[in-house]
Amino acid sequence: MTADRDLKADGLSVQQREMVSRLRDAISRGGGYKLVVEKSGIPGSSLNGYLNGRDMKTTVAARVAEACGVSLEWLVTGKEAVSVLPPELRDRTVVSLSGEKMPMWDVVTFKKYDVQVSAGDGAVCYAEVPTGYISIPKFLLPENLRIPNDNISSVEVRGDSMSPTLTDGDTLLVDLSVTSIVSGSIYAIRAEDELMVKRLERKINGDLDVVSDNPRYRTQTINAEVARRLWADGDAPIRIIGRVLWRAGSAVA
Repeated sequence: MTADRDLKADGLSVQQREMVSRLRDAISRGGGYKLVVEKSGIPGSSLNGYLNGRDMKTTVAARVAEACGVSLEWLVTGKEAVSVLPPELRDRTVVSLSGEKMPMWDVVTFKKYDVQVSAGDGAVCYAEVPTGYISIPKFLLPENLRIPNDNISSVEVRGDSMSPTLTDGDTLLVDLSVTSIVSGSIYAIRAEDELMVKRLERKINGDLDVVSDNPRYRTQTINAEVARRLWADGDAPIRIIGRVLWRAGSAVA
């Protein structure tokens, strides 16, 4: 099969057809079907499926975008990703957190959710669906976050209860696959219809302290029985959304 093969668009939604059209365009820009398969490492049979409207995971789309020389945001949505880096700095080379020299334009793209996690009394969550993507320069990220990962998403902090660790307006990367508690780590949690970001500390008796780093806010304690329900998939009033791994510019302890 070649990149200019007729599409089997029957039964596809408008969004799927647009995605297929962008994929065809990207493959053309990337030097053609055979070269993109070789550079991306994606089997030809899989690429054929995507050209016929099969959904792509973000990690796969990132490999295709890199092989074709296009942005992940454009390939998936038709729009360009928001960058946390000012335009005047994007051509510079810097030393990363791990001591490597790398260009500022070398980025990792993450899903962005149009919700704010409150570092205060709680923010109402209207929708937990990704609305776009954010591109973060690799030199700002620890090595374990430099590879696209469908489980890691971007959200924004609102409030000051986690100050000075987190401040109002910070961009966070949250690992949605981590729902077990490492005592002393920071998590995005849901309490009924509110999202908030807090430090969780497990006590010897099994109780769980929900801690604000800002001393002006008091610590709340969840008893052991309720704490155990954090891992349940049912109607637990409080549950862990994910562990906070990074805030704009630094890893989070």
